Amino acid sequence: MKPTRLLLPLLLLLGGCLDDNLEQLEFVAAHTERPTPLDVGTIQLNGRLDGLNLLQADSCGFVWSEDELSLRALTPGLASIQAAILPEHNGPFNAIFHLKQGQIVFFRAWVALGDRRVYGEVEPYSLDQIIVMTTGSAEVFNDSAAVSGRLAGVELQKTKVRYGHVYSAAGVVPIPTLGLPGCVASEPVETLEDKIFTSGLPGLSFNTTYRVRAYAIGLQDTFYSQTVDTFRIRDGWKRLGTFQNFKKGAATSAGNFGFVGFGCGASTDCFQNQLSRDFFRFDPSGNGGTGSWEPLKAFDKDGFIRSNAVLFGIEDTVYVVFGDFKDANGNLLAVTDFWKYAISSDNWYLGKDIPFIPGQPDPFRTGAVGFVLKGKGYIGTGNYVINQQPTGYRNDFWEYNPSTGNWRKVAGLPIRISDFDTKTYFSGRAEASAFAIGDSVGYAGGGETNGGLQLKDFWKFTPPITDSPSDTGHWELMSFFPGKTRIAAVATTDGKRAWYGLGYNVFEDYLNDWWEFDPAQQTWIERTVFQGTKRADGFGFSIGNKHFIGTGSGKTLNAAGTAFQTRIDADIWLYTPLQ
Repeated sequence: MKPTRLLLPLLLLLGGCLDDNLEQLEFVAAHTERPTPLDVGTIQLNGRLDGLNLLQADSCGFVWSEDELSLRALTPGLASIQAAILPEHNGPFNAIFHLKQGQIVFFRAWVALGDRRVYGEVEPYSLDQIIVMTTGSAEVFNDSAAVSGRLAGVELQKTKVRYGHVYSAAGVVPIPTLGLPGCVASEPVETLEDKIFTSGLPGLSFNTTYRVRAYAIGLQDTFYSQTVDTFRIRDGWKRLGTFQNFKKGAATSAGNFGFVGFGCGASTDCFQNQLSRDFFRFDPSGNGGTGSWEPLKAFDKDGFIRSNAVLFGIEDTVYVVFGDFKDANGNLLAVTDFWKYAISSDNWYLGKDIPFIPGQPDPFRTGAVGFVLKGKGYIGTGNYVINQQPTGYRNDFWEYNPSTGNWRKVAGLPIRISDFDTKTYFSGRAEASAFAIGDSVGYAGGGETNGGLQLKDFWKFTPPITDSPSDTGHWELMSFFPGKTRIAAVATTDGKRAWYGLGYNVFEDYLNDWWEFDPAQQTWIERTVFQGTKRADGFGFSIGNKHFIGTGSGKTLNAAGTAFQTRIDADIWLYTPLQ
């Protein structure tokens, strides 16, 4: 009596419940191996049983079809051949099969154990044809994909072939074919061997589904895989070129343009003579669609040049406030003077400073954040610094009304250390990130607080409805960011969703991850990582649904490869979100 019936219930109990649709049982496997030619029109199908230690299979054999897709899907009604000799436990098994000239057949080995069958891989064979197959999967990364294929019959026919993949956007050509308009072929490679191969498909379009199949070109004929696979390129990054090397620059958008300036080109400290007075406008439609930079009137007023400032745009004006610099003696100084750049006249004008309030810290600060809601600017947080001595993190927020030119204090941004600590603090933060969703609410969070503690909390700000001094708006805890804590990150928004990433983590160093925030679900979703080098202190702005990220600083090995040194970046990238 065979031990199969006695031990199978015990193995099922130990292995847990198994779905009837599973093709692979954890204690038995079937492998399809290459057929062996025996005579004209006759081959031996080869399989192997693996994974059984004490049991013996009940039966084994092969299913076959001339349609590869049917065999992969194990469509009911497939022809089957049972092996004449059952292997003892593990081992090989085979069966005889007769082919006709020109026939292409696909095989899969199977093993039965009780009422279950386990199937092996698909193996092709033909007496006089080159067979091309795809693997049914694609590895996608940013705007590129790697697709795999297989050649069979090349060695048997002793014919040199050129092989690769041909692909097209799904809505353009349903079956990709060499030479058809809208179809692109990978660079062909020559071989005299049967092999598994991979083709790289670069420079694909984001948010696009592609159809692809493998091909082989012989002396007289072109062969294609029976199956046409699909894959999708989702969100991702495209490098647009370079701007200028600086870190801690400020950026915003107004209308259909981006505005960037106030950066530091030094790899270490930012003394005044290393700060940029230059101011630029970015046109995303310029230079053939890769964007162009136009120098505007430099910041040539008597105000302090600075880095780490806050920039925000309202209609025809770009505003700059706060920031820092080091004087000739090496003292780090924060500033508060407020300047307005008039886009139409290409000129700078002095605005009213944020007022000093008796009994409260002076408004000088660096590492602040801001956003625009309902035609007003909201600026806050940061670190108060005088003579290179940080005197405290700030949580205060201020509203700027361009119609009056005045500032007023609104609700300050709270802090929640973690979702395990239900206490709310008001100790302030610096080097945080902020963005607006639509014209109704703003968000701010992350950064660091006292003792260099990095934060994950993000808060939603509902602005005041009236100008009453008692109506200061309010903050509501939104969520805790699920990724790593960070400072000097980048945030962008299209008004409906927001994106956040890069920055510096005290334990992980510089970062390149990129996350999407869905305000409707209050959730964060990790997206395609930034394709440039890891960095912090970069800038970001959005024009419509296009998101531009660039510059910043990171670290790189020195020329000798013996130590790390600070790297200042100049590259600019376009991020296309998932649609």
